[in-house]
Amino acid sequence: MNKKLSGLLIATCMLFNNLSSISLPISAVKSDIEISIDQVSVSMHQLETSNYEVPVFIRLEQNENLNAIEFGLEIDPNCRFEFITKNTYAQIYNEMLNLEVSCKSSPNMDGYAWITWASNQPYFQENSNILLVLVKLPETTQPNDYYYINYLIQSPLNEGKNHIWYNYGTKTNYGTDGTITWTDGYIQVIEDEEPLLGDVNLDGQVDIIDIIAINKAILGQKVLTSLENKASDVDHNGIVDPSDSLNIMKFIVGLIDEF
Repeated sequence: MNKKLSGLLIATCMLFNNLSSISLPISAVKSDIEISIDQVSVSMHQLETSNYEVPVFIRLEQNENLNAIEFGLEIDPNCRFEFITKNTYAQIYNEMLNLEVSCKSSPNMDGYAWITWASNQPYFQENSNILLVLVKLPETTQPNDYYYINYLIQSPLNEGKNHIWYNYGTKTNYGTDGTITWTDGYIQVIEDEEPLLGDVNLDGQVDIIDIIAINKAILGQKVLTSLENKASDVDHNGIVDPSDSLNIMKFIVGLIDEF
């Protein structure tokens, strides 16, 4: 992964890190293994500023001392996606993922991937992030669109290849001899809130930083997102031009009270 993509991923993950709402699997019986896939709500502005890329975690809520894991993920075929390596994850979060991903399919073509992991040392850590996938939504995305990320028990490419959650110590595959529950994930696209007029950088206040931002946009040095553009057009003429910059300046120095 090059430095530019790594930097974009870091910014993207910081943007979405607090947006994930996790619904735990519902089961009357305590599961041997519980997996949850993030259910993320993201605004159009957030998508534009993150290059339409959304990080989605696969999390292990409960496990029974695992040595080997195999399972599949099905991701909306309208999306492209890639898995983030341990090293890149460690750079972002200063902690380790516990799976090194091996994809036996071509995820960007097939819409799914088969995940494998194995270790001589048994792994036991509840409530941990075990996998991170960066999902790129299509730029035709609109509010109220949903993109799913589903857990797969069986590989679509290899008939009879089922998921494995194996404990070498007890010689148990919980995929066949235990209780596995999971929550499928999705990315939900929501409407942007109405921006504060004049707040070009969307930081909640109108100040000189907004003058600098709008002037850069007028000079072609900055591309405004749709929400930034809406906040910039303070004279409501449908375009961002020097009159908007002048009006914002007048507002800041108190020559006008409102737009």
